[in-house]
Amino acid sequence: MFGRLTIRNLKVEIVERLNELASINERSVEAEVRYALAKWTELNGSEASVDEYYRGEISERLSFLIQQKNGALNFELKASHVAEKLGFAKGSIVEQWAQGEVEPTFEQLDALADYFSADPKWLKHGDGSPFDKTYIRIPEKPKEAIDWLLKKERYDDLINIAFIRDFSGCIYVVKIYENQRSIVYYTPYILDGSVGNGGFNSLCGLFVFWEQLYKEYTSSQGSTSLSASNIMIKSYIFDELDSQELEKGNIDPLALIKKQTDSSWWEDVWDKGDSRLREYWSGCRELCIKVNEHRR
Repeated sequence: MFGRLTIRNLKVEIVERLNELASINERSVEAEVRYALAKWTELNGSEASVDEYYRGEISERLSFLIQQKNGALNFELKASHVAEKLGFAKGSIVEQWAQGEVEPTFEQLDALADYFSADPKWLKHGDGSPFDKTYIRIPEKPKEAIDWLLKKERYDDLINIAFIRDFSGCIYVVKIYENQRSIVYYTPYILDGSVGNGGFNSLCGLFVFWEQLYKEYTSSQGSTSLSASNIMIKSYIFDELDSQELEKGNIDPLALIKKQTDSSWWEDVWDKGDSRLREYWSGCRELCIKVNEHRR
């Protein structure tokens, strides 16, 4: 099916250029105009398609982050809540991003990633996994280790600290801030009987750190008392499935923590008196007794 189109008042320069192109391509001016219009519409259609595709990708990833955040919260997070937290004048702007109607800038995507404690590279480009982790070797000196644990980083208002032992014995540290934002650290420490000599010596230092941390955490005296800060410190043991999810980074770590029952192992493993130590996992008592005897 074909249609007719009459174009008036074209600039002389355009008509002359069309005549030149028609001569070069050995076709009529009318055919040259048809060809030029066809290419122009194909190009703009392609650009629109790319734009729509990218907006759709951002929409999908942003909606996923909102869903994940809801898994960690005790209320339903809406796009308008996010907009208000980020300081936007209207709640509809984030809703438009989530619906794929408007494309946010890279700066706005960075702000969203920061709010959701997500990897900005994943939100902007789909690179990597949604929730990244940072490697840390905890300082060997207890005071420096505690200072690191409490220091301000991307966020203010530290409210909780979580020590996680995963299914294979790997230790993670999660710092949790207001508005359910978090930073996840993975460490070289293996809290398991299979640990080698180097790892065993590192565990000795880690136990010293936990012992000093517990003393400050439960102390009611001194300006450095953790108890006066209202920061809660808990520890958890992840099963195999949750350990895999934590490692992959595809689920909000706070959603994983929320479904756990906390375990007081971090308060007990360093106890040289062996009065409170339970078999928190298979081989726990044997390993901890060995570590504590070595560091006497």
